[in-house]
Amino acid sequence: MESKLQPTFKILLWSIAASLLLIAAGFPLAQAVYEMMVLRERPHALEIFRRPPTKANLHAWDAASKDRSLFGKALRSVVFQRRYDWFRDVGAKALRGKADWLFYRPDAEYLMQPPFDDARFYENTYDTLVD
Repeated sequence: MESKLQPTFKILLWSIAASLLLIAAGFPLAQAVYEMMVLRERPHALEIFRRPPTKANLHAWDAASKDRSLFGKALRSVVFQRRYDWFRDVGAKALRGKADWLFYRPDAEYLMQPPFDDARFYENTYDTLVD
């Protein structure tokens, strides 16, 4: 019985490995083909070789890659909606209020701070810790 399961298990392992390689290579290739054929541009993946690999250049390339990603654009809104539907997670930049109102977190935190002339504003700051 063990000899019958062994070839099936090997086929399963090879199919999983092939699927992962196809996904890992397929998404960038599909993105490059889309950029060349539809947008009529040089593939963004090649832009990384045009500049020296400094921290600023790599960060800018990464940010541009996220914005240009064909799959990211297609999946981002679906993933955010599912995350909210399943877990009621509104993300890092949002704050959920009463009756499911959503607020921009930095603005809400700014409005909830005490005023500048209030002593509570200066608590736990460097000025109050050092004489």
